[in-house]
Amino acid sequence: MQHILQIVREKLPRNISDEFIEEMVSNSKLIHLKRNDILVRDGETKRSVYLILNGSIERIVVTQSGEKKTMMFYTPDFKFFFDLL
Repeated sequence: MQHILQIVREKLPRNISDEFIEEMVSNSKLIHLKRNDILVRDGETKRSVYLILNGSIERIVVTQSGEKKTMMFYTPDFKFFFDLL
């Protein structure tokens, strides 16, 4: 867990307290995705915060004609993103 705490501290702004980060990590679930895994499907409702530790996530929508369009590309440099649908 110390390794994860260190990684998370590096990703978040410095003004966030260690206590908050520890609480967040202790109430978090670490997930590993492989290339082309789907994190959230269109129409699903999730109330989560995702912190990318390594790799990237592409946000794609499929148009009515079936065309896939990239709407956003998240990387560790982006820090984190909210999925509050």
